Amino acid sequence: MRWIAFAFLLFNFVLHAEPVEFELEFTINYEPNEELVSSEFVDIDNDNIEELIVYYTNIDQQLLVANVYNSSGEFIYSKSFLCSADYDYGAISAKIIVESTEIYLVCCHEYNGYHISLYNFNSEVLLDELTYPTIYLRNSNIEYFIENNDLYCIVGVEYDVVFECLSKIHKLKIENNQLIDTMSLDNFGCEVLVLDQTDYFASVGHYGWGDEGYFSGSYKTSICDFVNLSPYIEFGVCGYNITPNSTGGVSQYILLQKNHQDTFDRILTYQRTTLNYQFNSQFFKCFDLQSGGLLWESESCEIGTAHISAYTSVKVNEETYYVMYFKGYGVEIRDVQNGEIIHSQTATIYPNEVISNNDQVLYFVENDNTNHHLNLYTLSEPINVSANHVLLTSETHLSNYPNPFNPSTEIKFQLKDIDEIESAKIEIFNIKGQKVRTLSPSLCHPEPFDKLRTGSVEGRGQNTQFSVNWNSADSNNKSVSSGIYFYQLKVDDKVQKSKKMMLLK
Repeated sequence: MRWIAFAFLLFNFVLHAEPVEFELEFTINYEPNEELVSSEFVDIDNDNIEELIVYYTNIDQQLLVANVYNSSGEFIYSKSFLCSADYDYGAISAKIIVESTEIYLVCCHEYNGYHISLYNFNSEVLLDELTYPTIYLRNSNIEYFIENNDLYCIVGVEYDVVFECLSKIHKLKIENNQLIDTMSLDNFGCEVLVLDQTDYFASVGHYGWGDEGYFSGSYKTSICDFVNLSPYIEFGVCGYNITPNSTGGVSQYILLQKNHQDTFDRILTYQRTTLNYQFNSQFFKCFDLQSGGLLWESESCEIGTAHISAYTSVKVNEETYYVMYFKGYGVEIRDVQNGEIIHSQTATIYPNEVISNNDQVLYFVENDNTNHHLNLYTLSEPINVSANHVLLTSETHLSNYPNPFNPSTEIKFQLKDIDEIESAKIEIFNIKGQKVRTLSPSLCHPEPFDKLRTGSVEGRGQNTQFSVNWNSADSNNKSVSSGIYFYQLKVDDKVQKSKKMMLLK
């Protein structure tokens, strides 16, 4: 833990001082024998209210579990689907499709070949299943669309056979509770990114071949139409060669504009390569969607050389042409138009995916598989930057770290003027609205605040940041129980801002 703490301090030193902050919305618990697959928002009841669906695999019982929660993270019900899968040797993906009066679950999984299964979501009954030969299913992803009032789903897969690594897209028609494989396209499908407001999608393809220590292959990005699956443009080809004396290749190739909800005119790719099991290079490359021409490329990255663990499009200054991605112990925001890094910082959360609801609110899903729970975060406030890439925060700044925490957390806040510290206080409430503790910053640290009062430190009269520590004890110095707590900053008995935090024991 010491080296993690050191890395955290180092990042805070070299990166921007003002961080993008994330607020914990809620935490979801799951069983020790369950493993997270993915999550999504779905209006499953057709009532214009989205539910959160979290998919798990129950390895012991060979089940795919779909837990349904409301927007506040409260459990509603659970569905379980018999799903034979080699969970130690293959990927799994799932997606709910709501169409008219029918609710389907489509799942792609590995078991002596890869299977695409269609379930009735309400009854949990397997309706149909297609099987394809393979040795190992590396990756799979599912999207769906309507064509001439008919329901289709696109399933992209990346898989191994003898001496080859392949990728493929299947266009499947769902009709009379059956899956009909209407067409497929080889060397596509590692990733499928729907291009909003168009009839097209972007797809990453991978093809590799070789044996006895020699292996060659390539990745590429294509723009395909949903109707015919035909690619009208290809770009971003990235080749590699592996020999017995040179082990490595492309270790990650992804499309970064996930959750983008605006018109596309360009695609941003990220590729990372290794050589002899060590990092070799990384490139951010942006391509024009009409010509396929390279608009810009960059090797620069201020948060290290690790794999990107989660990524999403994000609004900055209310504009949509930015991406945010996490890697190692850092998070970075990049302008898709010109490739500039506009912000980077130490990561205070470590999400494994980012999902979006219909209101375009981003949820950063952090899987704590040690304690068997998910933490779902949102941005504390909209991201705004100045012309010289300085992060702008609201006048009232309030946050705590770590969050969730055990047993203590540091609460930071900002005041317009140092003199306000005399009347500033932090009040903490439990989920029932009962006050459990009041913290007075001027009493917690009297010596430094005496200096502030006399003007013996820089920044007097300007926005100044303070902090207090809460040790999870109430006003009687008794330890409080685990759960959600609310804290608010008051100045002159007026509430300036309120936030949520979670104590986990």
